[in-house]
Amino acid sequence: MFRMSFAVAALIVAVPAAAAVSVPNTPRVFDAIGDTAVLNFTNGYANDNPHAGLLAAATFRLTGLSGGNGTTNWTSWTFTIDNLANNSVAPISAARLVSFGFNVDPNMSSIGASGMFNFTHTNASISNGVNVEACFKDAQQGSCSGGPGGLTIGQAIPNGLNPINTFTLNFANAQSTITLNNFVVRYQSINNVSGSIVGGSGIGTLAVPEPASWAMLIAGFGLVGAAARRRRTIVAA
Repeated sequence: MFRMSFAVAALIVAVPAAAAVSVPNTPRVFDAIGDTAVLNFTNGYANDNPHAGLLAAATFRLTGLSGGNGTTNWTSWTFTIDNLANNSVAPISAARLVSFGFNVDPNMSSIGASGMFNFTHTNASISNGVNVEACFKDAQQGSCSGGPGGLTIGQAIPNGLNPINTFTLNFANAQSTITLNNFVVRYQSINNVSGSIVGGSGIGTLAVPEPASWAMLIAGFGLVGAAARRRRTIVAA
């Protein structure tokens, strides 16, 4: 009887807590002016649960390099936000996009920003269990994981009030290339049509290809390579 009770207790202890949202690895590498990351946040979570309709998009373009030797490596990397949009649709009836963030490799020493999302945090929580190295938000009040302001559904920057929006990543040592990864946007004041969520909060992440999609992509590369080899053989003949 004691052994059975112990086993039941062990099973209860072994039940895992609710898992935090998993942010996929979606690295974007930058090493030259003009390099651009086009991001579509199609995986939405409200109150830590997947929820359809939470959508956002962003485009970050490298537009400034300074410091370092000024030719092959730099300490200051500036990006222009060509687009940041809250594209949420039904069954979401309301949501504010209040902040965005990502991780940086190598680690940066400081950050800055201009325009709408000009308040910054480093090594901050953007949601329950999700931390980002660089976070940019609209309002001075609150933290990276919440606050007033932001983009409501259908709004985007640049716009008339904020025509130029940038962020800058600074490094203690000059870098020839950097990688941004684990992109996240933060939503506040989420309501859905059914009324099951009122005033909720959550995040959006990028989607990654399913294993089958990766297999098809690799197979496609193989076919392209085979065709190229065949063309070279015909030419050689």
